[in-house]
Amino acid sequence: MAVNIKLKYKGVFHRLNVASRDSDMVYSIVASKADSLHSKATLIWKDSNGDLVAISSPADVVDVLIKLKKNQTLHFCLLDQEDLQDMAMQQPKKKGFFVKQIVAAVVLGAAGTVGANLFMP
Repeated sequence: MAVNIKLKYKGVFHRLNVASRDSDMVYSIVASKADSLHSKATLIWKDSNGDLVAISSPADVVDVLIKLKKNQTLHFCLLDQEDLQDMAMQQPKKKGFFVKQIVAAVVLGAAGTVGANLFMP
């Protein structure tokens, strides 16, 4: 079964279609596109525990694919160091950490947009 993917970087969505739900294939295609956009940016999604997870191998994609229902689109977000620094600078300090809501880390179809807290020293 095919997987439809949207990769967001700098406010622009890039559509990708993968012919299989194989995690190696999905990772390879998404990582290749992410690298072509910015070789040092971090590909992220939000897991079922609400944690931000860096996508760095096919194993990181397995959990997302398990939860993906038929005809849903995977949404990943690509953040570079500048994005992370900008978010940290815009937030007030709270107990020694900067707190920022990241929206659209991953959207699983009808589940809507999810957010996640990112803590940076």
